[in-house]
Amino acid sequence: MYHSDRLRVAGITVLGTGFIPVAPASWCSLIATFLFLLLWGACRLVDAAPVCLDLALAGGILVASWLCVRWGGWAKARWRSADPKEFVLDELAGQWVAVLVLPSSLGHAMDLSALELFPVVIGQFFLFRVFDILKPPPVRQAEALPGGWGILGDDLVAGLYANLLGQLSWRATPLAAWVQERPEIIAAVVSLIVGLMFGAVQLLPAADRFVRFVVRRVGLTEKELEEPYSVRIEQLTGRLSDVSAEFDSIISELSAVASERTAALERVEIELARRESRSRELEQRIEDLQSVPLPVAEHFAKLMGSAEKRSTTRDYILFGAGVIFSTVIAIVLKLFGWG
Repeated sequence: MYHSDRLRVAGITVLGTGFIPVAPASWCSLIATFLFLLLWGACRLVDAAPVCLDLALAGGILVASWLCVRWGGWAKARWRSADPKEFVLDELAGQWVAVLVLPSSLGHAMDLSALELFPVVIGQFFLFRVFDILKPPPVRQAEALPGGWGILGDDLVAGLYANLLGQLSWRATPLAAWVQERPEIIAAVVSLIVGLMFGAVQLLPAADRFVRFVVRRVGLTEKELEEPYSVRIEQLTGRLSDVSAEFDSIISELSAVASERTAALERVEIELARRESRSRELEQRIEDLQSVPLPVAEHFAKLMGSAEKRSTTRDYILFGAGVIFSTVIAIVLKLFGWG
C-alpha cells in the first residue's frame, strides 16, 4: 500500500474507527462529540469569544466534507460498495453539524458550565444517530448523489435535522432546565460511560487483537505487535518510575547547588562587612590626623630645626679638635725621632 493510500485509509476510517466490527458509525459520532468537548474546553481555557467555537467547528465541517467528496470515489472502488461501512469520516462532519451553534435555552455553549453543556451535547448525539439510522426524506435520497457526495450528503442532512430539532427542543422548551434539575440523569449517563470504559479496560486482550487488526488494515506498519498491553503497561510504569527517580535526583542536585550558592553569598556578605568596617576605621584615623592642631605641628618642626643646628656645630668642633690632636701627635713623634 502506498503512503498516499495509507493516508486516505487513516482519514476515511478516522484512524481506524471504521474497522470496529460493531456500529463503527456510532463510535465515530461519539469521537466527534468528544472532540467537540475538547474544542469547547480549549476555547474556555483561552477565554475565546463565543463565535470562535462556532467558526472552528464550521472549519472542521468544511475540511471533513471536502475530504469526503475528494476520497469518496476512491473509497467506493476500494471497498466495492456505494457506501462502505469503513467510511466514517462523513459521520464526523454530520455530528459536528448537529452541535453547530449549539442550541440551549440557557445561553451559548461558551456561557455554559460543563454540567449544563453535557446533557445538551449527549442529546444532540442521540438525535443525530436517530436521524442517521432512520433516514427520513430527504436523507435517504441524498445517498443517490454521485461520488463522495452520496456518502456525505445523507449525514449532513441528518445532522441538519438533528440541529433543527435540537434548536426547537432546547431553546423553545424548558427541557434544558428540566434536565439540570435532575442531576441523577446526568449521573446515570456518566456512570454508563465510565462503566463502558471500565469494561473496555477489562477486555484488553480483545482490544489488543482489535488494534492488531486495525494496524494491518490501515497499513501504517507491517510489524506485528508482539507484546500484549499488560507487558507494555508494566514497561511504561517502570520507565515512569525511572524518570521519577532521575527527576528526584536532579531536584536534589539543584537543592545542593542552591545551598552552596547561599553559603557563598553569606561568605561574600561577611567579607564585604569586614572590609566596610576596615574602611570606616581608616577613614576615622585620617579624620583624627586631620584634626591635630597646627601649633603642635609647628612646635615639632622647631624642635627638629634646632636639633639639626646643634648637630652641625658639634661636628665642626669635633673636626677641628681631631686636626689639632693629629698635628700634636705628629710633632711629638718627630722630636723623639720616631717619625
